[in-house]
Parts: sequence; structure tokens; C-alpha cells
Amino acid sequence: MTGLAWRPAAASAASPPLLLSGGVDRTARLWSAADGGTQTACLTGHGDRLARVAWHPAGRHAATASYDGTWR
Repeated sequence: MTGLAWRPAAASAASPPLLLSGGVDRTARLWSAADGGTQTACLTGHGDRLARVAWHPAGRHAATASYDGTWR
């Protein structure tokens, strides 16, 4: 694993907590805390391992940066 980020305002009842993880397998994964830690999505597209993951402060968008020199 190369990074973790909790979604902002995760305590809100309208938006359940989500954890974003980045990995050496070139994917970012979304995890739901409401369902006991189940994976809800797997984001692909980078050509090398992820360097960093982050949420936008509004909590509606996530970003990833990779050692392939790109961000998504």
C-alpha cells in the first residue's frame, strides 16, 4: 500500500465514511466503513505504482498520483 485518505466530512449521515487506498498494483480502491470495511470500487489506469492518494476538500472527488508521472 502506498497511501490512505479518509473522505472529508465522513461523519455525515448523508455521506457514509469512505477510505481511499493506493497500491503498488497501480490501483486505487474505495472502502466503505458502513459495510464493515468492504471494497466498493477499484480504480485503474496508471502505468506504475501509485505515489499518493487524496480527496478534494468537498469529498466528492478523489485524486491519484503515480510514479509514471501522471495524475488522475
